[in-house]
This record gives sequence, structure tokens and C-alpha cells, in this order.
Amino acid sequence: MLGNLFSAFKNKLDCPIIQLANAIATLKNIFLFGQAEIFCLLPIGARLRNCQSLIQCGKSALFFLFLPFCFAGKMLVLFGELSLSLGFMASPPAGELDWPGRLIAVEGLDGSGKSTQIYLVKKWLEQQGIRVFFSKWNSSILVRSATSKGKNRALLTPTTFSLIHATDFADRYERQLVPLLRAGYIVLCDRYVYTAFARDVVRGCPPAWVRGIYDFAAAPDIVFFLKADLETSLDRIMQSRTQLKYFEAGMDLRLSSDIQESFRIFQSRILEQYLAMSTEFDFTIIDANRLVEEQQSILRTIIAARIRLDDFQS
Repeated sequence: MLGNLFSAFKNKLDCPIIQLANAIATLKNIFLFGQAEIFCLLPIGARLRNCQSLIQCGKSALFFLFLPFCFAGKMLVLFGELSLSLGFMASPPAGELDWPGRLIAVEGLDGSGKSTQIYLVKKWLEQQGIRVFFSKWNSSILVRSATSKGKNRALLTPTTFSLIHATDFADRYERQLVPLLRAGYIVLCDRYVYTAFARDVVRGCPPAWVRGIYDFAAAPDIVFFLKADLETSLDRIMQSRTQLKYFEAGMDLRLSSDIQESFRIFQSRILEQYLAMSTEFDFTIIDANRLVEEQQSILRTIIAARIRLDDFQS
């Protein structure tokens, strides 16, 4: 039965281009086996070229990962062959892809203040009449319910966690980021693929595998990394709410029974990954221990110096 259903699903892909959103919706509709719900589809190895779909047919190097979850355990069902490109960022920055838009990403530890800074950048650009769009990590409606279910039922392994976030990114990249970059917008991302490169590797996923998942993504024109001390990040979080979140503290890794100590260990390992990537991906490092206003002034100065903002007036 599983083979027949997969064949039926594959037949729906026998066209040159199909939207990722439609493919995922079809998958969710036709695959339901008792208590095992297959809720996630991720194409790997395919590349976006001139806003082509992530899903390609025929002889393309593509395979699908179906993630069924059942109460008795977790399964990973693989169809097809894995053709994993070890290269990453084959696409140059958005500004070099004949796209009139520009892509700016901000990265940092939980509690570093990155979301505050990118929000202030967005408001600053809007006040100048700049065409701007904001996108946040893990915000696609396609996987939001699945992510919540997986977390609540403790079903997320490091691999499934990684694939859910990759599916979220692929959906937003194709439906939002690429079209708006082609339309001449400045696109701001609160976290980009580097979040996966850091978190997923710390959770135990192979680095080359994680990078291969995102090999279709264009490199940002600017990547800000907000570098904050661990204690500063922890204090900021505890000032805004009463408790750390289970996964942001890395409690799923059993690093410590104390949630704050687990947070320190988990986030320190993520910081090591970020710093190791900083030169490779040309991060612009910002001292996130400084006052919010000081950091914002630095970001605005760098953006104005590297992007001709007058070209993006509405």
C-alpha cells in the first residue's frame, strides 16, 4: 500500500515545475497510516535557479524524506537515492544574481538581541520609504503545527528537528524571499541558514549533510552576527519571561538536569560553531553587549555604506 501511495504521489510531480507548498499539501493529504502521520517533505540536492521550484522531476538528483511519527516510536522512511552536494552557497549573494533586491540576515545566540535589532532596522527602512520585507526563522504555516506537535510529544530527533526547519526555510525561500528579491525589495531575515549550521551540528547532525540541505540558498549580501556573552544572553531572556524554553536550553540533549546550566552548555557550543563560520561566510560581528541604541547605529551605518538605499525607494 505504501508503495502504491508513493507512486500516486510521484505521478503528481511529473511536470517541469511544481510549487513546494502544493507538494507538501498533497503529501499530507494522501499519507496517513493509523497513528503514524507523515507531515514533512524535504527535497535535497535540487537547486533553485531563476525561481525554479525546489521539486524537479525526471533525472534530477532528488530524493524525498518522509517523516512518519507514531506513538510507539519514530521512523524515517527514505524513497529514492540520496545525491548530496557537499558544496554550499553555490548561488552567489542576491546582489550578484541579477536580482535587484538585497538580502540581509542577522544571527546570534538566543537572548543576543538580534530580533530587536533587525526589527529596528525594518522600522528605520520603512520610515525612509524603502521597500522592505521581514522573514523570521521557523515561521512557515506549513510546518508550524507539525513542529508544535513534535515538541509537545517529544518526538523530535536531531534529524527530524533539522528537516522540519529546512522545510520551513525552503517554503519561505521559494514563496517569499526569492520573489521579493526579484521584485527589488530589501529582505531582512531574523536567522538564516547559519542557524541550522550551528544548532543542527551541535545536536549531532553531520556538518556536510546539514549544509547540503540548504545548498540552493543564495548567500546574503550582509550577515550580522550579534556576539553577546552567555550570561548577558541568559539575563536578557530571564528578564523577559520567567522560564527558559526546553529546546533553546538544549534539554533534549541531556546536557544537565539544571535548565540554566544546560542553556549555558548548549549555547556555548552553538557560539563555537558561529565563530568557526564567521570568517568562512564573512560575518559582520557586532558587540551585542553594548546598548541597543549603539548597536543599532552601527547596523544602520554599515547598511547605508554597503547598499544604495535610494535605489529601493517605493
